[in-house]
Amino acid sequence: MSDGTLQRGFIVFDKSDRSLRGLHPLVLQNPATVQFVSKWLASEEEILLWVLAVAPEQCRVVTLRLASDLLSGALEEFADELGENTYHTRIATGPLEPVFAQKVRDRWKKIGGLVSPTKK
Repeated sequence: MSDGTLQRGFIVFDKSDRSLRGLHPLVLQNPATVQFVSKWLASEEEILLWVLAVAPEQCRVVTLRLASDLLSGALEEFADELGENTYHTRIATGPLEPVFAQKVRDRWKKIGGLVSPTKK
């Protein structure tokens, strides 16, 4: 995320083993999130959006009830909250199942956000 215009980013996690392995290092680096992440893991919420900290803002997490919500309005709501910053916000979906992750990236790009490159 070295692009000079980049202002923020977020990572999409679900409760798959792959996602949880990716989430673990972030929680270790941000101990204040342990309680919130633990609450999410115990809940029926399927998705956690980890909004990366960009000074002066703090790192934060947002949960969604259903993974399908990402494709049925949740990304648009997040973009509405970001306003013009959407165009400088990168999404990372590496922890998700590849087909679903591609749909989420395509949706975010259509909204006007940036998309992290995927590893082949």
